[in-house]
Amino acid sequence: MTLKQALSEPMDRLKERCQQQLRQLSPSSIPKPLYHYTDTRGFMGIVSNHEIWASRIDFLNDASELSYSRDLLKARLDHFRQQLQDAEEIRLLDWLEASGPDFVREYFKVYAIALSSKDDDLSQWRGYSGGLGGFSIGFGFTQVGLATSIFEARKKLEPRIVEMVYDADKQTECLDDLIRQMIELFRTFRADTDPNFIRDIGRFICQDIINLLADYFIRFKNSVFHEEKEWRLVVLGNVEEDVHYRESRFGLIPYIRAGERPLAIKTVVQGPRVEPELSKEAVEGFLAKHGYRRPDIEVRPSKVPLRY
Repeated sequence: MTLKQALSEPMDRLKERCQQQLRQLSPSSIPKPLYHYTDTRGFMGIVSNHEIWASRIDFLNDASELSYSRDLLKARLDHFRQQLQDAEEIRLLDWLEASGPDFVREYFKVYAIALSSKDDDLSQWRGYSGGLGGFSIGFGFTQVGLATSIFEARKKLEPRIVEMVYDADKQTECLDDLIRQMIELFRTFRADTDPNFIRDIGRFICQDIINLLADYFIRFKNSVFHEEKEWRLVVLGNVEEDVHYRESRFGLIPYIRAGERPLAIKTVVQGPRVEPELSKEAVEGFLAKHGYRRPDIEVRPSKVPLRY
């Protein structure tokens, strides 16, 4: 039996442990609908093309998307280093810090569509709808599953729905448990392994730990954004052949086309604007032209005052 084969069973147990934590972090069902905030141009493109775009999250407006998780991991690894005396165990943590976050970013290439359980949220009108106007599109996803492990589905490139985790204590608890289990696993196998292969043990363990980190990284977000109540439709994996590019004020952004066809649009909320009733008539006409008709779809105005 090879070393990697010997590690297979304990790593499977560790994966199941992480799966249990992820299930505890997320509810048992997806809210229906979930809302995507966009400007008028985005709304028209989504409806007329019957598709939504999942963008690489490290290219999006929030520069802390993956760096937040990376910094949190570094802080927790530093915490554990202070408690360790063994050079090889410290080296194990060093290797994970040096390789883990960049590997997640480059290999998994996380594409996501930002959604929210809030349909009429002031901060999201300001941030995502282009200022005055904009739309909050409510999707009742029927063919997209609630994710426990994105990593397990990545080879099929199947989209999954995940809820963001803003609680820093819960984030820390997840990472601490993962690091603690990694160290214990290393110690167990090191005791029965030829000293010449100690670093191989660390390398194999870290490779599997990185896979588990990906599931945490795509969920963790800074608590300052907690009011957004964000969920995401996520595709994780190497999808280069399906990548397109769009322009933004930050430059080119990679994206892939995702979603159900026809789209499961249930509600359209108009952002704060002048003459909301007149605008509603135009929106309903545009939706009907592309096959989205009443009474299947509700169009209603925002309750946020125009001068926000």
